[in-house]
Amino acid sequence: MVKLISGKTRQRIVIPDFRMEKIIGWDADNAYPQRVLDLILASGTASSCVKTYKRFIKGQGFADVGQKIKYGKLLESIADDKSKLGTFAIHVQWNELGDIVKLSHVPVEYCRLGTDGMICVYNNWDKRSLRENYDVTKIRRYNTYNPFKLGEQIDEAGGIENYNGQIMWVKPDDSEYPLAPCDSILQDIKTDSSVQTFKNKNIRTNFMASHMFVHKGKFESEQAKQEFEDYLEHFQGAESVGNIMLLEAEMDEAMPELKPFTIQNNDKLWEFTETSIKNNIVQNYMIPPVLAGILQAGKLGTASEIEDATIYYNDITKDDRIEIESALKLLLGENVSIVEMTSLKPKLNETDNNSQ
Repeated sequence: MVKLISGKTRQRIVIPDFRMEKIIGWDADNAYPQRVLDLILASGTASSCVKTYKRFIKGQGFADVGQKIKYGKLLESIADDKSKLGTFAIHVQWNELGDIVKLSHVPVEYCRLGTDGMICVYNNWDKRSLRENYDVTKIRRYNTYNPFKLGEQIDEAGGIENYNGQIMWVKPDDSEYPLAPCDSILQDIKTDSSVQTFKNKNIRTNFMASHMFVHKGKFESEQAKQEFEDYLEHFQGAESVGNIMLLEAEMDEAMPELKPFTIQNNDKLWEFTETSIKNNIVQNYMIPPVLAGILQAGKLGTASEIEDATIYYNDITKDDRIEIESALKLLLGENVSIVEMTSLKPKLNETDNNSQ
């Protein structure tokens, strides 16, 4: 039975029951995170914003040098998932003494909630892998993080050598599945990608309006028709500007015609749309324009402006760093601190001093 999850942070996700897999689906097609990642990759603006967001989440790494060396890559992966999907997962491996011996990143897009309370991990939920077919027998099931049940779980597994550990899945609330930070602007992200397609189409068609080529008479065969269509393609595209096409016609009435479609000049509309959606995407991540490469009228993006923006965005992303610090502190049993980002450009006086 399909149900809609209520609550302001979950209302866009449909949660069906995938009985064969024994999981709770992440949206109707069980591919919500994969769909979000595809959209981000297709949008230059969204990719840039996520990159900036990620840089501030991970900051300059851990303050402790030992932690920085040992868990630097883990922090990188956690920040990547957090910036894109708003959540992250860590696999915890124990030894027979009950000590944690290894922490490793689990890509969130591989994780699903099992109907039995387990966390199910599989790399082909969306069935797009070219290397393997969709196979429910390859789904791996892990207990959720709970050190108090460790001994019981190890016994049930038949010993530590058969125990596959636990997964700590950190989510912003107690919902089954969280929404991505960009969920409210997914349509804008998709539009941003479409604008790129529009520009590329203009390049490939020499910025000309669409035309209809009227061929007088019938082609001798489907092959002849296809060959002529392929021939027309040689006169399209940026590299074909100014090419001359040679056609033979025995009679004037057999002369083909090229008829343009009547279209409106929507250049201004496209320009407004492009600017609007980029601003929407940047504002969604609350990134100061100067950090997003957007220069405001009358401002040059000076070092002091960048420094102020860096301080501001450090504050915006503070809760994200605290969330990661808290999770790792719980796992490691020691204080964990992530160093904030410093200004992305040197101060003017520092530049002046270095030049002297």
